[in-house]
Amino acid sequence: MTLAAVPAQGGNEARAAIELLRLIDLRGAVVTADALHCSARMAEEITRRGGDYVLALKGNQGLLLADAERLIAGRPTPKAALAVTEEESHGRQERRAARVVRAPGLGRKHGFTGLAAIGEVKRTRVINGKRQEECCLYVLSRPMSANDLLAVVRRHWDVENGLHWQLDVVFREDDCRTRKDHGPENLALLRRFCLNTFRADSKKDTMRGKMMRAGWNDAYLFQLMTQMR
Repeated sequence: MTLAAVPAQGGNEARAAIELLRLIDLRGAVVTADALHCSARMAEEITRRGGDYVLALKGNQGLLLADAERLIAGRPTPKAALAVTEEESHGRQERRAARVVRAPGLGRKHGFTGLAAIGEVKRTRVINGKRQEECCLYVLSRPMSANDLLAVVRRHWDVENGLHWQLDVVFREDDCRTRKDHGPENLALLRRFCLNTFRADSKKDTMRGKMMRAGWNDAYLFQLMTQMR
């Protein structure tokens, strides 16, 4: 469910994300974000507000990434400390292996408030006989277990697929050409309100199917609206 949204003025999503965090109580929460938001400022804001973070680490933090890669390479992990999941569906096989390595001093060196560990998730996929491998690193504000890291990363991608994919593909947000005044912000809020409303409905149907039904069935539309009281 979308709880809040703010416009990215000038396309600056990183700044908008920090402004958004100031609207939310982060105590007891784990904030996840892709590499765009992996910054010392983001880490400081999250920890200052009482939250923890799991932030994807890539080349935009080159020095930290290099140190993290050296740390991971120099710390072989016993097989018992690895967390592994395997799935097979619709002709696709996927294996994920995760580990967490404590990183004392790394946060202080790079100015990342609260940085306590580096997480690694290796993903191997076989799709139609073709093998794909990917290794992702994460900065963690607390040294969680490898199983917990896998669960957190999986939930992050559930948000990515369940929110952004729906907005892009079903609501066709990327095709919207509204640019004037507060139009883009208002439409973005309406899309997310509609998405929350459809998800709260227990009827078994696709998101697109619910949208079409609400368009031609006034009784169903009113049912959707009254359930949000």
